[in-house]
Amino acid sequence: MAYDASGRTAFSGGRDGFVIQSDLATGKEVRRFAHGAWITALGLSRDGRHLWSAGEDAKLREWDVETGKQLTTFSGHSADIRALAVSPDGRFVVTGSDDSTLLLWPAGGNSR
Repeated sequence: MAYDASGRTAFSGGRDGFVIQSDLATGKEVRRFAHGAWITALGLSRDGRHLWSAGEDAKLREWDVETGKQLTTFSGHSADIRALAVSPDGRFVVTGSDDSTLLLWPAGGNSR
């Protein structure tokens, strides 16, 4: 689960492989992001423009929140990703996996 800075928008993910963007005032779905595997972790940039989803496919995906377009897919883990965090300056995302590794990724649509 991730919330934007205003607290008006929430992002949730689950077994169906979709991240759902919801308007909390109305309870309505705004958009779906198709990650394609069970979603295990989400992160959002401070400005709310970029969303990251991670899952049991061992991949990290970066999304443009406004357009819903996938910007990039990061691969490098050999097992499910269980956690992610966006750096305070928004330049990096770190992921933790069942493969017992932490990987650092560049944020902002730059692939590794």
